[in-house]
Formats: sequence, structure tokens, C-alpha cells
Amino acid sequence: MSKEKNSKKWWQLSLGTMIIIGAVLGVLTGLFFGESCKSLSVYGQAFIGLLQMCVLPYILLSLIHGIGSLQYSQARQLALKGGFTLVIFWITAFIYIYLMSLCFPDWTTSSFFSSGMIAPPTEINYMEIYIPSNPFSSLSKNMVPAVTLFGICTGVALISIDEKGYLLNVSGVLVNAMGKVTSQIVKLTPLGTFAITASVAGTMTVQAFSRMQIYMIVFIITAIILTFLVIPMVISMFTPFKYRDIMAISKDALITAFMTGNLFILLPMMTDNCKKLFADYGLQDEHSESMPGIIIPIAYNFPNIGKLLAMLFVTFAAWYCGHPLTTAKYPGFLVSGLMSLFGSSTLAVPFLLDMLQLPTDLFELYMTSGIIVGKFATMIALINLFAVAMICTYFMTVPWNKIFNLKRIVTATVVCAIVTGAVIPVTRTILGRTLSPDNSQLEQLMAMKLRNPVEIKMLDKVPTGNPGHENSSLTAIRKRKILRVGYIPNQLPFTYLTANGEPAGFDFAMLNSLCRGMNWKMELIPVEPKNIYDALERGVIDIGAGGLTMSLNSIEEVNFTDSYMDINMALVAKDYEKDIFPAATPFRKMVNMKVAIMRGSRYIPMIKSKLPGVELIELDDYKDFFTKKVEARVLVISAEAGAAWTIIYPEFTVVIPKPVVYRDIVGYAVARDNHLFLTFLNLWLKLMDINGYKQQFYNYWIEGKSDKVQARWSIMNDVLKLSRSTRSVPTEH
Repeated sequence: MSKEKNSKKWWQLSLGTMIIIGAVLGVLTGLFFGESCKSLSVYGQAFIGLLQMCVLPYILLSLIHGIGSLQYSQARQLALKGGFTLVIFWITAFIYIYLMSLCFPDWTTSSFFSSGMIAPPTEINYMEIYIPSNPFSSLSKNMVPAVTLFGICTGVALISIDEKGYLLNVSGVLVNAMGKVTSQIVKLTPLGTFAITASVAGTMTVQAFSRMQIYMIVFIITAIILTFLVIPMVISMFTPFKYRDIMAISKDALITAFMTGNLFILLPMMTDNCKKLFADYGLQDEHSESMPGIIIPIAYNFPNIGKLLAMLFVTFAAWYCGHPLTTAKYPGFLVSGLMSLFGSSTLAVPFLLDMLQLPTDLFELYMTSGIIVGKFATMIALINLFAVAMICTYFMTVPWNKIFNLKRIVTATVVCAIVTGAVIPVTRTILGRTLSPDNSQLEQLMAMKLRNPVEIKMLDKVPTGNPGHENSSLTAIRKRKILRVGYIPNQLPFTYLTANGEPAGFDFAMLNSLCRGMNWKMELIPVEPKNIYDALERGVIDIGAGGLTMSLNSIEEVNFTDSYMDINMALVAKDYEKDIFPAATPFRKMVNMKVAIMRGSRYIPMIKSKLPGVELIELDDYKDFFTKKVEARVLVISAEAGAAWTIIYPEFTVVIPKPVVYRDIVGYAVARDNHLFLTFLNLWLKLMDINGYKQQFYNYWIEGKSDKVQARWSIMNDVLKLSRSTRSVPTEH
């Protein structure tokens, strides 16, 4: 009998408790098995897909049913006074989303070049997002704002139609059906939570986790300010109810909301609390008795502040990726977020991430953090819904001239401003001091090296003499079995030396692969850019390397191989000055500035002609700009090279024009009359390309996709020593 009782208790655990258990087990599993849990993300994504399945139909049907069920007189008053009330809280939410995003500390991060950096920004079709010209298309494309507008318009149209009863009965049944389907799927939440948290805990780095903590801390602080200060103060602005009475009557509901994380079950309690507070203040009448029961269910279908704070995660995601939202982007972002959040945040957040060109896989972090912040969001949603009912009901009991009390409005606004103004800088300072810098990209760059290098001899300078072109012929190279490579030093990410003096970079790796295949040795000779053509002509080097750009003016001095890469013109500036150079027109801002550029660059005449006020400073080494050996405010460089340099010097950032203004092609240089060797190299480059080897080198040296990285720390690997795995992507052959 005792066992049956215990079994019954186990199965009677609340869903919230089961979710917490699933999350804890997921974290423990991820910590134990590490990156082996990565495959569980598939099940997490499947669960998220199931959650999203009924969202759009539910939004459409519930809006049609809820609005269409109103009487015309009720609808008119609710549209005016209820709409005004909702707008008050939406504006409040917008203000705090913007202000609390300022809590995210300064973060300087750099990364390897990726093709996404030069991709033109996606053109957003606002007509398609907001206007349901084809409602079925909007439904199929998950255009939440358009579907919402269609539902509102249809519901409003039904108000004045007498024969709406049958349709409302059907829509009501379908709303219940959608709710039941969702409630059944929600029962899988513990399993979905387990899969998501295990995958995230198993793959998230320490640096990423510390940044995730920042979001949760900021969200919790925001929730506390809104729940216990701002929203009650807004109620006191427009009603005679005092702060202490508001908090006293909503205390039990707030505790229940936080513990259960379920807003829907508290709707009846909120209705009763509204009626009770009006009665306590002697304001009881037919409106205070009837309107809360109408307002709360309708307002429940509109975005509340708890739901709108999902946009705070999107601002965090932009900061997390190193591209925080500028003030100019907030209006469009906030309006799109409001329209999207008429539905579920599980649909709105991926939509907003995609709209802002942020990685949509960050949505898994949102779902994981929701286990903690979700309870605070429910608490905000409850007090917000309670406030809407209180204010809107009061608006209907008194004339407009008694609503606005200047003293109450000023007092509440000042109190909120003082508290918020004190919290933001304190929070930002504390988080800034606790955030550890992410050096993973720098560590990876420093660890990159040639795999299976041939025998390499390093020379300090270019040999003297003039042995002639024949000394660089293919026949001479085959005979001595040594390829003499003249390279430009410090030419990241093409030709550079590591701290240990070992050669590294795309060009060295490519030529090392050639020498290994031909059974040659390699001799590396540093050459200044201005002397590389002369060294080839004299025959003291066989090939020139180092991201050499091919130009029409140099074709009479040297022969180039077929191009093996396109590079994109960009600028490098101080991180704090990146907003001075907008991506649309960065070069126009260089007027009257000192601009550094590589000596002999083909862009020099063009810049002088188009920007006559620019003072150009020619460099022999890019490092001179970053170490301030040369004083210049901005550097003209390729995006590929600039990205690598900013990893070493993260206080700088790369500014890439969009669309890309100029592109160059790079290749290897050989002497003018060395035609056989040129043909040989072109054939080799073609073979490297069609067999995919060149792309593997590009992925590793240009985009930083590591070839062999130690698996992330886990109990199984690092404590119990049961397995010691690495993740490998071959890069050389």
C-alpha cells in the first residue's frame, strides 16, 4: 500500500517540477558527457517545432472569436480606452527594453573572416510582413504580424454582423481544440527541456556561459523593477489606488504565478482581485462588476510586458554576436517585435533573429534561459494584465477629465526615473567587471600551424646577385628539389610567422602541400612588397607569395598565376569609432583624415582622386598601424586580412562596405619569361580547386574553422578519463 502511495505521489508531480527536474538532469548529462550530447539538439528542435505547430492557427482563431464576441458598445469603449491602456504599457515595455539593454557591458570581440561579413543585407519586405494581401501565404510563411492584422480585422467586422453566432461557435470550438493540442504537447516539455539543456550544457564554452548569465541577470533585474515598481506606479498614475494596496491585493497571485509559471490559471483570481479593490475604495458599480471579466480574457490575447521582454533576448543576441543594435534600428525592431508577439515567443524570437540577421541557433539559448527567466516573465505578465484591467475599468467609470492627475503622474514618473537611472550604470559596471574576456579566437590563431610540413629553410634576407630566369625554371626547381618562396612578412592570414618563428598562413600551407606532393624542400625568403618583382626578375626567388593582388599595371613587370581567391576592400578603425564609418558610405567619412594604406596599393590613385582631403600614409608593414608606429585614424585593407589582425588587436574593428565597393583577386607571382613554371602552377591550382583541397585550406586559414580542437571539458573525459576525444576536420593532404 505504501508503494502505491509513493508511486501516486511521483506521477502527481506538477509540470513545473517535472520541467525543473528535466532541466537539472539535462545540465548534469551535458556536464558528464560533454560534446557527445550535441546530437540531442535534434530532439530539442523537434520539440520546439511541435510547440510552434498550433501557434498561428490559435492566434488567428482566438482573435476572431474574442473580438467578434463583443457587443458594439463594448467594443467601441474598449477600443478607445482599452487601446489607450495597452499603448501605455507597450510604450513602457519599449522604454525598458531599450534602457535595460544598456546594462550589457562594453564587449570587444573579433573573429575570423566569414562570407557572411560581405553578404548584402537581406531586404526586408515590410509589405509581406505586415499586410496580409494573401492570408494563406502569410500563414504558410509564418508572417505573424500579417496574420494578427487579418485576425483583428475579421474580428472587428464580425461585431456588426447578426448572423455571426454559428461562426463564433465553430471558432470557439477550434480555439479549444488548438488549446488542447498545445496542452498535450506541453506535457512533453520536461523531455524537450532535457534535450535542449543537455545539448547546450554539453557544448557551451565557459565564456559563452558567462555571457548567458549576463542576459539572465539583466532580465531578472528588469523583471523586479517592472513588477514591484514601474507597473504598480503606472496604476497609481491613472487611478486613485495606492501602491501598498495594489501590492497587497496582488501578492498571492504574484507568488502563484512565479511558482507555477502559468498565467492562464490565474485569470479568475485577477478578476476577483480587481472587483475587490474597487469595492474597498467605494468605487463599486456595474462597470467594476462586469468589465474585469471581459477585459482580462481579451487583454490576455494581446502582448503583455512579460511577453514583450522576449525582445530583450534579441538585443542580448546582437550584443552576444558583437554587433549590438544601434539606436536607429530600435523603432523598426520594436514595432516588428510587438506585432510578432501577438503570438508565441517561440515563433516571434526566431523571426526577429532572422530579421536582424542574427544566428537563429541562438534560439536554443533562449529556450534554455526560459527555464529561469520564464517564471519572472509570468510574474510581470500577471501584474501587467491586472494593471490593464484596473486602469481600463477605472477609465470606464469616470470621465476623461478625472483620469489625468498631474501630481500623481509626475511623482510616479520621477520615482521610476530615479530608481532606473541608478540601477542601469551600477548593473553595467558590475557585469563589466565580472565578464571575462573571450580569448578563444586569439588562442586559435596563435595555435594554427602547418600540418606535415616539408623540410623548410628560413633566410633572413633576399640573396644578392643576378643568376637569371633559368635559375627559377621548372627544370631547375626539379633538379635542386627546393622551391624558393619570396614572401611578404606579417601578411595575415597569408604569410606570417608564429611567436615561435614557424611559418603559418594560407599561402605557406598551399605551397607546403605542393612541395610535399612533389617531394621538394622549401626555402622561405622575406621580401618587401616593392622589391618582390625585382627578386623574381633576378632569379633569386622562384615564386612570390603573400596575398599578392593582381593589377593591370603590374602585368608588364611580372606574371601572375590564375587567381586562387577574391578579397574584399574594407577599413579598420578603432572599435569605439566604428559608428563613424557606416557600412553604406564608410569611405566618405575619411575626408580630412590620416589614412594608412599598403605601399604601392592600386587604391592610392583612386582615393586621391575621389577623396582629395585625405592624407595617405603608405606602409611597408600592416603591423605599424596596429602598434601605432604610424599615426593614422583608419587603415585601408582587405576584409580577410583585417579580420585576422583584429583578432590580435581586438580594440580595432573591421568595417566592410555593404554592398562591397571593390574586390581584388590574388595569385602567385613568377618571373615574366617563366612560362612553363606558370603553366605548371596553374594546373596545380586547378587540381587543388576541383578536389576540394583549396576550400579546406580556405576554411582553416581564412575562416578559422579549426582542424583539430580538443573536445570541451566534461566529467567523462577530464575527470573519469573514460574517453579523450578531439573534433577533427582535415585541412591538408
